[in-house]
Amino acid sequence: MIVFFQPSRDYAGGVVVNVAPSSIVAQTMAGVAIETLTHTIDADGHWSVDTTDALYTHGTKYELITTTTTALGVVTEDHPFVHVATAIGTPPGPPTIGTPSIGEEQATFPHTPPPDAGYTSTTIFAIPVLGGTVVEGSGSGALIIVLGLVPGVLYAYLPVAYGAGGAASDPGNVMLATTLPATDIEMPAYLKWWVNDEDEMHEHGPEAFDPSVTGDRRFHDLGRGRTWSLMIECHEPVFFGVRGIGGVMTVPRGQPGGLRDDKGT
Repeated sequence: MIVFFQPSRDYAGGVVVNVAPSSIVAQTMAGVAIETLTHTIDADGHWSVDTTDALYTHGTKYELITTTTTALGVVTEDHPFVHVATAIGTPPGPPTIGTPSIGEEQATFPHTPPPDAGYTSTTIFAIPVLGGTVVEGSGSGALIIVLGLVPGVLYAYLPVAYGAGGAASDPGNVMLATTLPATDIEMPAYLKWWVNDEDEMHEHGPEAFDPSVTGDRRFHDLGRGRTWSLMIECHEPVFFGVRGIGGVMTVPRGQPGGLRDDKGT
């Protein structure tokens, strides 16, 4: 692949002069050297090197490190580039996606890949119809999941298949679907409760209650030898129903205790 770069420059006698580097090394972004290169200058005066394609991975970022001796001293510069293979093979046929299962922030698609031998994967691009950030999800199996969607947004889902070397197919069938709206949860809720100990109905609340916080709630101290009843109701804003009420009886160490139902057992 041809990689162009800007050489270092000297300024002398009112003239800017390009200075040829003494060393050019292509390396990974982690600093691992791949090969040493020699520059050329084309008819338009542009400087470049020609990399050995087999030593690089298509679509991966690398950098050229040039070392040049100028009038000001030795100058080392880095020139990042992304390798694009000159021959990336024959693209596969387009994939097919089915009706998705939609959530607030994700969509799961039935997926039929192309039958081509060189097929590697499919990427589904989620494009907001009214503008916004494009999100994508990739896979090669029967289902492909696209994560990171925005609730309540209409997306156009466009599948593209890829082959060896990154060759892209023509787009497959486009699906339109709107993500579910965000769940409207207001916190905290407010609870009110009453404890009846035969003689008196003890009223408490309403009190702020955050159902996302787990832990014990001590409603009332129960006296011995009495029949108790407990009632709880939700107050505004109500966004959940009371599905169950649990209780734990504690008895001081060394003292007898127990519960008896209304049948005497």
